[in-house]
Amino acid sequence: VIGKTQLPDFEDWDNLPYLEAMLKEKSLRWNPVLLLSLPHRSMSNNIHDGYLIPGGLTVVGNTWKILHDPKAYSDPFTFDPECFLPKDRKELAPNPSLYAFGFDRQ
Repeated sequence: VIGKTQLPDFEDWDNLPYLEAMLKEKSLRWNPVLLLSLPHRSMSNNIHDGYLIPGGLTVVGNTWKILHDPKAYSDPFTFDPECFLPKDRKELAPNPSLYAFGFDRQ
């Protein structure tokens, strides 16, 4: 895509989908920055998937478990950057950048 005479730059990014998939797999999903998310405190009582989360409770998400969930990643313990490429796949694997650095307010 870029040849042997130049280094890639940001204009080349759209032409390098496998590089993006490799970065997602290696840097985010395979070796997440945080194995557990940063603590969050529930401000009030909440019901999530039928579970009561009382107000004032500190909640810590398991990032590693989310990024190795067999429901989201067909073979979670195999290094597979192609799970992020659209070729012949009905659904792409979830983008690990949504979880690798913690979670948003819910």
